[in-house]
Amino acid sequence: MIGYGLYLATLALSLVIYVFAAQIIARMSQVWPFCMPALGGIAAYTTAISSTTFQLNPALSLILGILAASLVGAVSGILLSRMSPDRASIATLAIQIGWTAVFLNWSTVTRGALGISGIPGLIEQSTTSQRAMCSIAILGLVTVLWLVARIRVSGTILASLEAAHFESPAFLSGAGWPVENSRALSWAAASALAGLSGGVWAQFVSFIDPATFGASGALLIVCIALLSGRSALLATGITVGFVAFPESLRRLGVSSASGAAAQQIAFGLFVACAVAWSINRSAIYDDR
Repeated sequence: MIGYGLYLATLALSLVIYVFAAQIIARMSQVWPFCMPALGGIAAYTTAISSTTFQLNPALSLILGILAASLVGAVSGILLSRMSPDRASIATLAIQIGWTAVFLNWSTVTRGALGISGIPGLIEQSTTSQRAMCSIAILGLVTVLWLVARIRVSGTILASLEAAHFESPAFLSGAGWPVENSRALSWAAASALAGLSGGVWAQFVSFIDPATFGASGALLIVCIALLSGRSALLATGITVGFVAFPESLRRLGVSSASGAAAQQIAFGLFVACAVAWSINRSAIYDDR
């Protein structure tokens, strides 16, 4: 039971980091990114291949995975900055589908649908519980730091940068920093967060396959970002609640199969609510 609780905690924190990454891109680029799992997958596969095929140190493999995701994200941000926000949002879904196809069909590298197993954790010869605690420590620290930053910096440095970016994009250009570069930087930073989540998850479960980074997860991440707006704390609460929902039903005597089905029904209703919310609310990112 303790092991399952650690699994849920790691899953929730991993998803929270993805949502934080989506919030960064949506706030700074006005684009809803449907490609967060793909960016996490790039980091996860880079981490897995580096540590299993090339026998690199797990910590170095994780860093390489984060850098790979950040690089792909920066290039994507530069290309998408030439599109309108609506078209760029749709393009991110194409990016997600494209990378999923790469993970599935480039079998000589990613091993296709069979996935990659035996991925070493940061702690050598560690147990599942130790892997979970290590993952929770890393993801939890990032989550806490981001929550504190959002609370303490809100209304000062970060808020000023956001206001300058949205209200007067020419401000950045006048300062010698083109708007396209700021968007690429926001994509690179957000992709690094997504890469951290994907790489840590790969080292925790010691196995990845293309289904781990599918489009359904991308939809869930964007929906949570839609409903939570700027609030990182609200995003954390919604994410944890969604992950813990089946376990809560099981505690009430509902079978695991029924709980999983109920979660999928809740997911469908959740998507519908997020779409209705985005249509009827003109200012999604109100200060909280």
